[in-house]
Amino acid sequence: MTRKRLAISAFVALAGAVVALSWFLFAAPLYLLMPHAPRNTDALFGDELAIVAHRGVSGEAPENTLAAFREARRQKTWIELDVTLCKTGEVIVIHDDTVDRTTDGTGVVEDMTIQELRKLDAGAWFGGEFTHEKLPTLSEVLAVIGPDTIIDIELKTDDDKKSLPLAVAKVIERAKRADSVFVSSFDPFMLEQLRFASPEIYRAQLVGSYEDSDLAFYEKRALRNLAFTAKVQPDLILWEHTVLGPEVIERLQGEGYRVLAWTVDEPADIQRLKDQGIDGILSNFPRRVK
Repeated sequence: MTRKRLAISAFVALAGAVVALSWFLFAAPLYLLMPHAPRNTDALFGDELAIVAHRGVSGEAPENTLAAFREARRQKTWIELDVTLCKTGEVIVIHDDTVDRTTDGTGVVEDMTIQELRKLDAGAWFGGEFTHEKLPTLSEVLAVIGPDTIIDIELKTDDDKKSLPLAVAKVIERAKRADSVFVSSFDPFMLEQLRFASPEIYRAQLVGSYEDSDLAFYEKRALRNLAFTAKVQPDLILWEHTVLGPEVIERLQGEGYRVLAWTVDEPADIQRLKDQGIDGILSNFPRRVK
C-alpha cells in the first residue's frame, strides 16, 4: 500500500472514530444506561393521574400569580411555578429574566429590589379583572396554598448555580413543606446544589429538546445526558411531551421514576399520553386533562 493510501486510510479511520465518539457522547441516549436510584414518591402521588397547572391555571389567569394559583386550588390540581432571586435576596415567582412581558414595568428581575417589584401590576396585561395582581414571593405562595396542594418549584437557571437553590431550600424548610413540594430544573448543577443544601426535598429533572435555547448542539446533548448522573439523583422526570415516546416512559418507570409530561394543551396529545401510561401532565388548561 502506498504512503498516500495509508494516509487516506488513517484519516478515514480517525474521522470515523471521532464521529462514533461524538455520537456516543452527545447523541446516544446515555441517560437510559446510567445507574438510577430514585426515591419513592408515593407521598406525592395518589392513584390517579397527576394534573399540574402550569404556572398556575395560566390559560385562565395571569401566570405565576396568586390568582392563577388559587384557581388551580379550586380545580383541585397541582401547581407548577417558576422562581428566581431579586436584588434584595427574596425568592420571586416569575418565569422570565425580566418583568417586561408579564407586568406593567421594565427591568431585569435580579437588578430590582423587592420594593420595586411590589409596585408592579402583574395581572392587568391578562385582563382587567386581574388589575393590581402582584408578583408573589415563594414564601407568600406557600403561606396561601396549603400542603394539601402539591407544588412543583422550577429553578430558573443562571450563572450563579448556588444562591437560588440555597434560598429555595431555606424557604421550603421554614414553611415545613418538604413533603408537599418538589423542586425541578433543567440545570443539573443547580439540582446538585439543592441536594447538598437539603437532601430530603424531592428533585425533578426537566428534559427537553432545548429548541428555544441558545445553547450549542453539543451543550444541549451533554445537558440531557448529565440529567441522570449522580450529580442530581432525581426522583421524578419531567419530559417535554413532543420528544417523549412510550418506550422512554416505560423504561424510566421501570427504573422507579414517576414521569410527567410538559406542557400539554391539545386534547389529542393529552389522550395519547394517557394511553401511554404517563404519571402526570402539566398544562396551561388543566380542565382539559380531567
